[in-house]
Amino acid sequence: MEQFNWNHLKYFYHVAREGSITKAAERLYVTPQTISSQLALLEDSLGYSLFDRHGKRLKLNQEGQLVLRYAEDIFKTGRELLAELKNAELSTRRVVSIGILDSIPKILSCQILDRVYSTSENIRIVTHETDFEQLLADLALNKLDMILSDRPVPPNVAVKAYSKLLTTSNFTFFATPKRARKLRASFPESLNHQHFLMPGERSVQYTHVLSWFSRLDLTPIILGEFDDTELMKMLGQQGRGIFCAPTIIAKYIQLQYGVKSIGTTDKIQESYYSITPERKIKNPVIELIHDMYKDG
Repeated sequence: MEQFNWNHLKYFYHVAREGSITKAAERLYVTPQTISSQLALLEDSLGYSLFDRHGKRLKLNQEGQLVLRYAEDIFKTGRELLAELKNAELSTRRVVSIGILDSIPKILSCQILDRVYSTSENIRIVTHETDFEQLLADLALNKLDMILSDRPVPPNVAVKAYSKLLTTSNFTFFATPKRARKLRASFPESLNHQHFLMPGERSVQYTHVLSWFSRLDLTPIILGEFDDTELMKMLGQQGRGIFCAPTIIAKYIQLQYGVKSIGTTDKIQESYYSITPERKIKNPVIELIHDMYKDG
């Protein structure tokens, strides 16, 4: 094989994305004839045809799909390199964009980010909070450097990303001090037929809590389901019902909302993950977060 011509690969990349030589030519401000000749040179140097023709449309064949995957990685790495160099030139303050799943406890996110800030003054953090599917889409488009999540990337999702377990927490049940004292001795049976405030059905907690109730043959009276778990806790503070939350933030909940623990179970657990894109250049802020939990 002759020495590889990266300019040929660039033309191929745009034709593959546009599905048409004409559209690729318009995007690159060159003639279709220029792209056709460059594409032919690439195919000659590789020894393979990369497209099948379907009328005026070009469709990647098996070899073309392989070349496109490598081309995407090559150009993505190039963009990352330029961004790193630009950041180093313009400012010593490192910017990191973190997507936070809306079901992650705010105090847990705060603790993680506070520890990052405590290590360096030259960090600027930009957070985005929304649902899991949107965060994954943003990660795939390089809008995010990391996601804080209560679930790993599903195996059937076509996003090139790593899921790293940060920590796992048991669950604690809370009520007003008077009710907690009354129910504590016979926990968890004491939860039966009690008013209960549930996390929203989109959360991982929702399924875990209902399954636990079912296994113990408990039938609490569910007064509401809340995507906003802060609202759920505030209603629990007002005595509207029992609620549960990860034990990892139990001390904060009792101080913040004036409630008390009824009991804790290790049969309900929630795990927290960082989800990061596959990148050749590691982000030191993300590495710092991983180091916080390297011992589990």
